Amino acid sequence: MKQVNENTPIMLHIENTGDRDGLIHWINQAHKHNVKFDVLGLSAYEKWQGPSTQWQRTLNLLAETYPELSFSIVEYNPQRRLLNDIMFNLPNERGLGTFFWEPVLSGEWGLSMFNKNGSVYTAKPEDFLIYDKIVQDYGL
Repeated sequence: MKQVNENTPIMLHIENTGDRDGLIHWINQAHKHNVKFDVLGLSAYEKWQGPSTQWQRTLNLLAETYPELSFSIVEYNPQRRLLNDIMFNLPNERGLGTFFWEPVLSGEWGLSMFNKNGSVYTAKPEDFLIYDKIVQDYGL
C-alpha cells in the first residue's frame, strides 16, 4: 500500500478506553502484526468506557508504555475540559487534541452544541465558552 504522503500520520482508533489491559493487548497485537501507525485515537464516554476518573491514568500509562505514539480523543461528549486537559498535559506534547462527537445532534453520547430551526443550525454560545477558556489557559 502506498501512502499519499509519507509524512501524513496514520491513526488507529479504538473505543475501549476503560480497559487498560485490553488497550495494551490490542496495541501489542498491532505491533506484532507490523501494523504501522503514529497516533492512537480513543473514544471517551463514561457510559461505554467507564468512569472519567480513570482516563488520565490510562493515557499516562499508554504514553509511558508507547513513547513512539501520539494520542487523540476522537470521540467525546460531554467532558470537554477534562479531556482537553488530559491531552494537553500528556508528556512531550504527545496529546494531539480532541474531536467532539456529533456537535449538531443529541443522543446517547450527549447533548448537541447547536440549536436547530428547520435546516438552520445555530451555535449555543454557552457551549463554546469552555473552548475560549481552554485557549486562554493553554496560551494558544
